[in-house]
Amino acid sequence: MKIRGFRIELGEIESAVKSHPAVAEAVVIAREDRPGEKRLAAYIVSREAKKVATEELRRAIREKLPEYMTPACFVFLAKLPMTPNGKVDRQALPAPKEEARDASSGFVAPRAGLETELAAIWSEVLGLSRIGATDNFFELGGHSLSAIQVISRLRANLKFDLPLSCLFEAPTVEALAAGLNQGRWKQNESSVPPLEPISRDGILPASFMQEQLWFLHQLEPGSDAYNVPAAFRLKGRLDLEALQQSFDNILQRHEALRSTLHFSNGNLNQTVAPSLEVKIGLVDLREGSEERMLELLQAEARRPFDLERGPLIRASMVRMAETDHALVVVMHHAVTDGWSLDVFFRELEANYRTLAAGRSAPAFSPLPIQYVDYAG
Repeated sequence: MKIRGFRIELGEIESAVKSHPAVAEAVVIAREDRPGEKRLAAYIVSREAKKVATEELRRAIREKLPEYMTPACFVFLAKLPMTPNGKVDRQALPAPKEEARDASSGFVAPRAGLETELAAIWSEVLGLSRIGATDNFFELGGHSLSAIQVISRLRANLKFDLPLSCLFEAPTVEALAAGLNQGRWKQNESSVPPLEPISRDGILPASFMQEQLWFLHQLEPGSDAYNVPAAFRLKGRLDLEALQQSFDNILQRHEALRSTLHFSNGNLNQTVAPSLEVKIGLVDLREGSEERMLELLQAEARRPFDLERGPLIRASMVRMAETDHALVVVMHHAVTDGWSLDVFFRELEANYRTLAAGRSAPAFSPLPIQYVDYAG
């Protein structure tokens, strides 16, 4: 299993969690409660009635494992849910909830001004409603990719152009605000030329990331290591026609999803199809089992892509009942990443809700800058 490009061994993490003397039982899983945002969650049964502090657990785990293998959240349970055959029922493990915190639990509200503005950015990036002035960004579940998002928002919202290292040097709202007020980090004074659209008539260069993925694909053709799947359980009446039209709208809006890669004359380039039709596959499993559904979804998630022929996106639906469906969308990492997944599904939902209500599709304005403009 990989998370943010790192290979993760869940068993190794579970062993590290269980080694703490206050932990009686533990299981670790990878969750994707937000599209494209996969994170590790540890479920713990304590040896005593009083649970151990999560900060203490994190410190203990970091002494044994690298940062990227430290769970982002800890959920304390009276007992682990079990299947009839005596195994941990991982499907029944609850979604982590944000802990209610007040002054008695060490929560320090951010002060008005820069601290409040920074806390708002952290809240948006981490998906948490309350951020304290002394909360550690990485202990709240932050990682290198979300740190880049914070830096990007600092640039856009507060006009601070800072190095990524500043968040590692000052990982709390209080420390970061103090450093900014004291001029601890010099702002980048070099002018950055604006991004401008490039002509689609000539050769479209591949990005550096696409070149890396192409190289890895040549080393291990047929690998699913860089498939990016996202699966959802959909409850309620489903309008498949509206969903397909919504899917088509997103493909037309984003050139990256219509791209394929081609190597010629010593260079890797990308080709953007003027249009692309990707039919959402439908499997009727009303007489089947949950296990069979999971097998089908996993097989679809692992099916490799052909980077030259494409398409580099596909979708399948499993119907369990008239009001119960499972949807899996799989893309190759050459045309998407974690941030892009969030954009994709937000736009898909907006399109679907409007079309299912019988109205015309939302009038998304044309994108002035596409992925190939960055690559160029």
